[in-house]
Amino acid sequence: MTWLLVLACCLPWSIAAATAFPLDGSWRPVPASAGGKPGASQRFDPQRLQAFPATRAGSDIELRPKQGAWPSGEWVLQVRSPGLQTVTFFPPRASQPRVARFGRQSAGEWPAHDRLVFPLPAMPTAGEPLRLHVDASGVIAAPLTFSVIPVAEYLRADARWLAFASACLAVMAAMALMAIVFAFELSDATFAWYAIFVLAYALILSIQSGYVYDPLAWRWVADAPRLWGRLATALSVVAAILFLTRFADLRRYTPGCRRVLLAYAALTAALSLIGLVPML
Repeated sequence: MTWLLVLACCLPWSIAAATAFPLDGSWRPVPASAGGKPGASQRFDPQRLQAFPATRAGSDIELRPKQGAWPSGEWVLQVRSPGLQTVTFFPPRASQPRVARFGRQSAGEWPAHDRLVFPLPAMPTAGEPLRLHVDASGVIAAPLTFSVIPVAEYLRADARWLAFASACLAVMAAMALMAIVFAFELSDATFAWYAIFVLAYALILSIQSGYVYDPLAWRWVADAPRLWGRLATALSVVAAILFLTRFADLRRYTPGCRRVLLAYAALTAALSLIGLVPML
């Protein structure tokens, strides 16, 4: 049974990787000033996780076909797991770039479920790359992957991911609801702290994957993702510590360890609130 669950989780990504068009990639940091010297170009594998420096000017990326020629037909360029980073795509033979990040896509753009997607109505001419710009300034530089896949395969993989993510979040919500019921019925705050931890962690996953923006369309989160991400992270850490101290009865068995954990929880909450001050 365990192996079946692992296979079900990995199947959408293995199929997408098998049908992706083989690419070579290179990137270089953009100079901070207009007259600055551009950084040296570095090669990378677009289908392997690659984090780009969180510099003020971002990084320029070029993707080229390994086989020397771009394919024909209907394809899309997808950027997996961008987190809060902003990705700018310069479509071939188009006058305007397309800028996207979770919760900040233009009208008419495709939904972003754990990835940013750019349709490719036209491929570059022979010898020309696909060009992108990644801006990770002010956010965590999450590692990315890039792939060019057929539209039909993308739609199938996207539907599978959405169904799987919805099922996982539904299970977490059900666990939290059960814990809340036990907390009221037994008058035990241990279950309440567990419910808070599960819900906070579910919010973190939803922000990182874009689920809160589409399909939930929580604009109040999309307008301030860093604020809600910090609050959810701090709340999950504090709730997890308070749950542990009560569940393991540290007051009785290891009071010294309990005091250290409570101090850490208080420090986490204080630093999180201090970090939110400039954002208010």
